Amino acid sequence: MEKNQWAGRDKAWIANCENARDYNDLLNSILIRIRSAEIKALSQDSTLSHEAITNIIKGNDNASDSFIEFIKTDSAKRNELSEDSRKQVIYLSKKLERFGIIGFSDLTLKNIQYAHSELIREGKKESTIHKFHATVAVYIARAIRLDMFKWDRNPYLKFKMKRPRYADRKYLTKEELTQIEQKEFSIPRLQFVRDMFLFSCYTGLSYSDLSELRPENIIEEHGREFIKTHRIKTDERALILLLTKAKETLKNYEGQRKGFCFPVVSNQKMNAYLKEIADLSGISGGVNNFV
Repeated sequence: MEKNQWAGRDKAWIANCENARDYNDLLNSILIRIRSAEIKALSQDSTLSHEAITNIIKGNDNASDSFIEFIKTDSAKRNELSEDSRKQVIYLSKKLERFGIIGFSDLTLKNIQYAHSELIREGKKESTIHKFHATVAVYIARAIRLDMFKWDRNPYLKFKMKRPRYADRKYLTKEELTQIEQKEFSIPRLQFVRDMFLFSCYTGLSYSDLSELRPENIIEEHGREFIKTHRIKTDERALILLLTKAKETLKNYEGQRKGFCFPVVSNQKMNAYLKEIADLSGISGGVNNFV
């Protein structure tokens, strides 16, 4: 169209053209669809990305541009994710929205660098920042495998993450473990967290594995009982001999949470209570967090 063929106060309509009426009808329908999509986004506390608007203009209204919606939908399909991991998906989505990373078109090097600098400015730990990038990179990789995002547009091809520096872990001695085992707690929450920590020591299972452990994971082979499970963090199968003390713990919490071996407390609370347990048990320097 030529400049003199646009009319109206905001030059938004076509005039002086043989097919002006048809063109204006088309523009009006596009405008209605954009406004409808904007209202829907606002009702979901979200915003439209540039690429989503482009798709509407091209007539691809059903094309999914929302990276955040992809993360939510993809995680909902993964049965192996723990309840804690699903909560992390919600936190991640809120962070991405805050950093303006909503649609796939927002996955740019500039935006990833901005998110990185904001996390530093907020005083987040190196491990927290690294986990943010690692998680975003995982979902980008999943989107690429599903042909929803082009591999050469991946901002992490240019943005290199530095591995965080972890402090040396403190290991319990046999005597310290015995101190925790023999300590009596009058507060039920401390008793429970102590039992979960000891069960983790007896089996090597992480917090996420404990929270998802089911009765059907306990099997018997050659007269001995084992835990047969799929490790959530390492994505590996595991067959773990069930020691006597671990069996006793399982029996103590049997039936307290339908379909699972143990009740659930958030990982953050477990770690906070664990520090309290270490102090009450006389363990100098504390105890490592659940992982």
